[in-house]
Amino acid sequence: MGLDKYEHKAPLNLEPVLTKNVKILLSQHIGAPAKPVVELGSMVNKGDLIAEIPEGSLGANLHASISGQVYNVEGWIGIQQGVNI
Repeated sequence: MGLDKYEHKAPLNLEPVLTKNVKILLSQHIGAPAKPVVELGSMVNKGDLIAEIPEGSLGANLHASISGQVYNVEGWIGIQQGVNI
């Protein structure tokens, strides 16, 4: 199949990526866009459900990747640490 030419060593950085702000798109896949289950100003913890797929649709539920306050829910969900809206 000729796959040997694609065998290369790639660098791997195991250092965690730290951020205080994330933008999570509601449409990240071929299925239906997720619908927010959080409101503007809500406090969320890392791992909390923030958007879910509509009933009877194919897609993926979304979870918070950081803890913080929701600052946007239109088209995407924004979460920022240490912000008061």
